[in-house]
Amino acid sequence: MATARLRLGLVGRRARRLAVWASFVLALLPARATLHAAPAYQALPLVRISEVHASPRAVLDVAGEWVELVNVGDAPANLQGWTLGSNEGESHTIFLELIVQPGQYLVLGRLGDPAQNGGVQPAYVYNGLDLGNQADAIWLLDPTGQEVDRVAWGEGTGLAINEGASLERQGPDGPWTAAHSPWPGSAGDWGSPGAPYQPPPTPTPLPPTPTPPPAIPPRLAISELMIDPAAVPD
Repeated sequence: MATARLRLGLVGRRARRLAVWASFVLALLPARATLHAAPAYQALPLVRISEVHASPRAVLDVAGEWVELVNVGDAPANLQGWTLGSNEGESHTIFLELIVQPGQYLVLGRLGDPAQNGGVQPAYVYNGLDLGNQADAIWLLDPTGQEVDRVAWGEGTGLAINEGASLERQGPDGPWTAAHSPWPGSAGDWGSPGAPYQPPPTPTPLPPTPTPPPAIPPRLAISELMIDPAAVPD
């Protein structure tokens, strides 16, 4: 009898110990789950190519080429680590911190001095990237190497570079068109660096020319007739 009671006591103590350990383990589970939870996915900023000036007329290409980017997202974007490249096999990776605010248009140029680059004020100066005038493409890679945007011109693309005029995008994902007017401070080239595309002004229609009323023919009537003169022969 005593042996049976002893066995029951041992079993009871073991059960109580297991219950305590189970409570302890359950209390730790939320903390462990929190510590090992997967990090939330963060989408990369929405940045697009909005304008390309590949064939300046006012200055040489090496001085006057530039590219404009726009942040179409809702949060500031740091372009450090993003890459611009071309079909010519050249590329440039932005190595400095370069913040572009939501809705902001940012110009990256080959030369920083407006007095020598055709009158544009770039926020960043790049090198190692030379754009073709007749046919080429420029693409934008995010820091992971994913291509996020591209524009091509030349045969088969439907776009052509006009000397002295940039290619502008009509909205964040709109069609491309040639610039139609110079920007403020331009040395003669056309575009809108650092600003959104503006459509050309609609010509003011001329007032219609009034139509004169039809001319009224003169009204003539016979007022007198000499049929048989007496003083002279007929």
